[in-house]
Amino acid sequence: MERYAREADRIHYANAHGILRNVLGKALNEDGAALAIGEEAQGRPRLTGRTDLSFSIAHSRDRLAIALADRPCGVDVEYSEAGESDEIVAIHCFHPDECAAIAACPKAQRTQCFYAVWTRKEAVLKALGLGLTIDPAGFSVGADGEAARFDENPHAPRIFSWALDPIDGFQMALALASPVQDCGRDSPREGGTHH
Repeated sequence: MERYAREADRIHYANAHGILRNVLGKALNEDGAALAIGEEAQGRPRLTGRTDLSFSIAHSRDRLAIALADRPCGVDVEYSEAGESDEIVAIHCFHPDECAAIAACPKAQRTQCFYAVWTRKEAVLKALGLGLTIDPAGFSVGADGEAARFDENPHAPRIFSWALDPIDGFQMALALASPVQDCGRDSPREGGTHH
C-alpha cells in the first residue's frame, strides 16, 4: 500500500484487499482477517502454507475483480478508453497474431478489441505467476477458450483465457491453468457470477 504516492490510491488498495480477505474467508469458511497472504518469487499473491485455493485480484478505477480457483488463475480488469498509445503498446507487447486480429477489427471496435486482448494477456501472465519475466509479445492468447501459444516454449503450462462481458466501459478477462478438459467457451459464466 505504501508504494502508492497518492492517498486515494492507498485507500483504494486497502479497500480492495479488505474485500479480498472477506471473499477468501467466506470461500474457506475462515476468518479472512486471520489468513496469511504472501507472495511468490515473481509477486503473485498466494495463501501462505495452502495449496487448496488460488486467487487473483485486479482493480481499475473503482472496479475490482477477484478470481478464485482450485488451480492457478489470473484476472484483469481495465477501463476501455481509446488512446494514441494503444497502437504503440500493441506493437511492443502483443504477438503478431494479436496485432493482426486487432487490425482486422472494424475501426469502431478496435479499442474494445485491444482491451479484450490486453486483459486476457494480463490474466494469462498472472495465472502463470511469472509477471513480465517473459516477453508478452512472445505468446498469443488466441481465441476465447483456447490455450495460450508460446513461441519460445511450446511445453509451457497450458493456460486458457476468456474475455468476459464488458460492463460500463470496463473490459475483464479470466485465465485458468489446465486441466480444463470440461471447460467450454462459456464455462466461466456457468453456475456463477462473472461481474
